Amino acid sequence: MLQRLLKPQRFKTHSDFFYELFNNPQHKWISDDKYIKANFEEFFSLVPLKTLRKLYGQNDIWFIPSSGRYSCAIEPIGCSVIMIFPEFIKLLRSFSPYGAKAILAHELGHIFYGHSNRKIDILEAQVEADKFAIELGFENEIESFLQGLPESLEKRVRLSYVTSYIFDRDI
Repeated sequence: MLQRLLKPQRFKTHSDFFYELFNNPQHKWISDDKYIKANFEEFFSLVPLKTLRKLYGQNDIWFIPSSGRYSCAIEPIGCSVIMIFPEFIKLLRSFSPYGAKAILAHELGHIFYGHSNRKIDILEAQVEADKFAIELGFENEIESFLQGLPESLEKRVRLSYVTSYIFDRDI
């Protein structure tokens, strides 16, 4: 009886995940561009299956091209959406797409930590999402991205947390 109550694992392998990701009609734009598809494959190959299962445990995640700057994560009813903006697509097609992968990791961090379902300070949410990207190995890229932002209190706070995460991990 307990067995019936347990939810089966959605993805047994990364290949199962990729099949579902690239066969989603919302992601045809990814599958149609060999560079973007390769970067999504490379990125998600770095994400442990346990993390993928948690991310996709409640809802699907759709990556939707849109206008704007870089990307953002939203969670309407029934799915999570990461809006992919033209600058982000340009980064994905670039010779060195690591910054794009760090941004993608950051946006997935918002979903992983359930920011849309928690009453959380916006800056705290940004720091947690940065932490998620760092845990996936994108500490240098997150730091570089933040360094490129205009000066602000938010930038300084986030950079101090990034530095502390890197320092704590190296000890």
